[in-house]
Amino acid sequence: MGGRSTTEHPVPAHIADYQVQRALGYGNSGRVYLARPPRRLGLAEEFVAVKLFNGPCADSAYERGVEELRAVSALDSPYLAKVYEAGLAGDSFFYAMHYVVLGSLSAPGRPLSQTEVLLAVSHAASAAHALHEAGIAHAAIKPSNVLIGARSAALSDLGLGRSLRPGLTMTGVATSGTVEYVDPSVLRGDSPSRSSEVWALGATLHRAVAGVGLYGELSDSEPLVAIRGVMSANPTLARNLPQDITAIVQACLDSPDRRIPTAGELALRITDLAQVREGIVSGG
Repeated sequence: MGGRSTTEHPVPAHIADYQVQRALGYGNSGRVYLARPPRRLGLAEEFVAVKLFNGPCADSAYERGVEELRAVSALDSPYLAKVYEAGLAGDSFFYAMHYVVLGSLSAPGRPLSQTEVLLAVSHAASAAHALHEAGIAHAAIKPSNVLIGARSAALSDLGLGRSLRPGLTMTGVATSGTVEYVDPSVLRGDSPSRSSEVWALGATLHRAVAGVGLYGELSDSEPLVAIRGVMSANPTLARNLPQDITAIVQACLDSPDRRIPTAGELALRITDLAQVREGIVSGG
């Protein structure tokens, strides 16, 4: 099946020697497509996800992108989506990664229980911790990048936007759909860090459980308006958020000196809560 196109976002038939099937999503830094991988890779998977970054990629940026992805591929974490290769399609950077058919936290293939959501965010936090221990910031943690597998979740779509375009600020790559997951300190110009990614994980957990964002529903058509709104407002937790989950989200959003210090510790806290809840359910 060939790629379909729209006037605003045409879908290419090919990215390098990958056969594009359809678009999966897009943002300011690039677009993600479902594609059939080339036989030369020898993959058992019928389809992979391919992220194609916007604009031309300079040689130095290409080297940075490949180096960062190589470092990610070397990490021994079952909760990081596997990266198969990176390259250039024309003069644009792309990479291919594992694709799961069960969807993501933002669009799951079936309804998820709160315990399943907790475990998915815990797995994403474990993946983020593995990245942090290697000196890498994911820089794009959000529900659509937490993929739901048959037995576990995986954190995908490393945010290489700033690696490929040095000097680009987060306000230059954030969209209305992502800004609610960005620590306001990063929007003000700080670099992504362990602390800011704990914040992002808390925001992700909030959205996945409550169904609404920390700032309500932001404008889809005006990214700068959404960014200004986030920077001038305080996050508000939904009233329908269970008390035990509220406590964890609050601990993620707290001031950096009082915040949960690492994504690894956050993963443990969420896993403990999921096990307690599972015990309550099992015990009737």
